[in-house]
Amino acid sequence: MKLFTCSEEKPLWNRSPELRKMRIKLRRTEGRRKQVKSSNRIFFSSTIHFFIEVL
Repeated sequence: MKLFTCSEEKPLWNRSPELRKMRIKLRRTEGRRKQVKSSNRIFFSSTIHFFIEVL
């Protein structure tokens, strides 16, 4: 989820610190979500490999 991807919107973030804080918070939550997704993917792939080895 990206807010204001246009280059024209960038000065808005620099003007108000509240928006910048929100942006940082968004980026942090996005990063966490990505980490969770990747760890889930690793977990699923490992379990699938395990089942294949068992069969």
